[in-house]
Amino acid sequence: MLYPTHLIKINNRFYYKIKVPVDLKHHFPCTFIKKSLKTSDLRAAKTMMVAMEYNIHRSYALLRTGMLPDDIIRKVVEEIVPIKQKVAVVGANLLSAYQSGKDRFEQASI
Repeated sequence: MLYPTHLIKINNRFYYKIKVPVDLKHHFPCTFIKKSLKTSDLRAAKTMMVAMEYNIHRSYALLRTGMLPDDIIRKVVEEIVPIKQKVAVVGANLLSAYQSGKDRFEQASI
């Protein structure tokens, strides 16, 4: 079945997929932007696609102005492509988390 441009279906779910323009590639960590629309209904997917299309092209226009400071550029890009942050637990934090959990367990069993 044919779907509108930028709308793809994978495992009965619709996704919005668009290529990052060449002049904006240096701002993005990827070549394509692909977001799940979290629906299997074509009518709902088309509606969400219009909103997604508007937001992405608005962001492209903002980035093309060349007048945004670096921190705002990062925020605009993160709205489109969220950056997954790794949570690291270092030794001291791990020990304190263990100790506080142990204390709560001992208080609950008293």
